[in-house]
Amino acid sequence: MTTFALKLIACILMLIDHIGTFIPNAPLWFHWVGRLSAPIFIYSMLWGIHYTKSKKTYVIRMYIFSVSISLINTLLNHFFVYYGSFDTFVKNNIFTTLFAISSFIILHDYCQNHSKGKKIWKYYCLWQLFSTVLIFLIEPLTASGSEMVQILSSITGNIFYIEFGFKFLILGLVLNSTKDSKLKLSIYYASYCFIYFILTTLAIVPNGLYRFNIWGLSTIYEVGMEVFHAVIGIDFFEKFASPLYINYQWMMIGALPFMFTYNKKKGRNAKYFFYFFYPIHIYILWLIGNIK
Repeated sequence: MTTFALKLIACILMLIDHIGTFIPNAPLWFHWVGRLSAPIFIYSMLWGIHYTKSKKTYVIRMYIFSVSISLINTLLNHFFVYYGSFDTFVKNNIFTTLFAISSFIILHDYCQNHSKGKKIWKYYCLWQLFSTVLIFLIEPLTASGSEMVQILSSITGNIFYIEFGFKFLILGLVLNSTKDSKLKLSIYYASYCFIYFILTTLAIVPNGLYRFNIWGLSTIYEVGMEVFHAVIGIDFFEKFASPLYINYQWMMIGALPFMFTYNKKKGRNAKYFFYFFYPIHIYILWLIGNIK
């Protein structure tokens, strides 16, 4: 597959996932297939960094979209949620994650070939420490703490307050270091997904939980589990189904076959379509989901 094809598939999966996020009573499996989208986008971005003519322009573009979406989210939440028109906040901003990964990798490549590389890394680490402390201290002092965090984290490029958290920065580094070898990609990516599953299941790393409901099938499911519990004597849902189907981020392992199909060709030139599709589809779904 070309870069265009990969991004198009990721967009479709992301759209399904966000329908499940913003539209009430959507089936849980919408989120399951949606777990594949972010890794595919990150993988595509890494090859984009590899082939781009100007890494500086590339990372600046990521930064502009990251900050812009954070500001728009804050304005929408302020005028629609705080005044009681809407019930739900809009917080999605994958560009904070994409900027964190791209800037980290580009900075790393630059410092490897620069005599002042160590000094630059020192400044970068100090800036991350400063911005983290700043956000941590300011958040409880404001009435709209979460929105202030979103704005400050995007403006400062903080790597700890990005969407999906610091663990997805690590995912980006894993994919970047293994993207040239399908064998290494398979081993390291699968290992990452497994470790992620263990850490979130044990609550060592936080992960969002959702109610198990598939358009009325939850009733059939619950009856089946009660029968299973009565016959076998094991609470199947608590022991097996809950970690597997509610704590479902591990399902991003399904993105691996799509990564394998990448043929290192660009395909159709439609990069700005994907940049603008992200915020536009989120805001449309957010509006639809809040219609009363």
